[in-house]
Amino acid sequence: MQLAQQLDSRPRATIHAGAGLLFAGLVSGVIGGAAWAWLRPPIVTVVSDGSFMIDETETIQNAQFAGLGWLAVVLLVVGLVVGVAGRARRGGGQLAWFVWQLIVAALAGYVVLAVGGMVSGWLTALPEHADGFQDGQRLSVFPIVAPGVALCLAPFATGLVAWSRMVIRAVDTPEIV
Repeated sequence: MQLAQQLDSRPRATIHAGAGLLFAGLVSGVIGGAAWAWLRPPIVTVVSDGSFMIDETETIQNAQFAGLGWLAVVLLVVGLVVGVAGRARRGGGQLAWFVWQLIVAALAGYVVLAVGGMVSGWLTALPEHADGFQDGQRLSVFPIVAPGVALCLAPFATGLVAWSRMVIRAVDTPEIV
């Protein structure tokens, strides 16, 4: 009877652990996205004769590159969080658990990008119509960031943490011959 209950609870525990890891990954992605929106530098523009001019004294140089750099840092931290949250498993299924950690980290990276874009939009207060702009008005806008390969940082960091944990466990646990 106990053996049947134990065998029945193993898949349930695995599903619960996977759901918990997904929750931790998505929450860290939301927090990371909000942090990225707050950290990335805006471009300050001034309305002049109906057009927008970049105010070079208030805008940092290479604001788009700085936004990409902050995205990379946030994705690295989110990947480390997911890697630490996905504790090592005993017994079989380590490869499947490793792949699940990588999938969760990739999803968390996309959540960082999506939430960061939404929060950046909220931080930019633009009038609804073009008639709402007056000469001399200052606006802060965030440059578009093309993440490219930076989205691979979260799964890479998670994979590195998970792989290191598996190697350390294999070294510490001698095999019975």
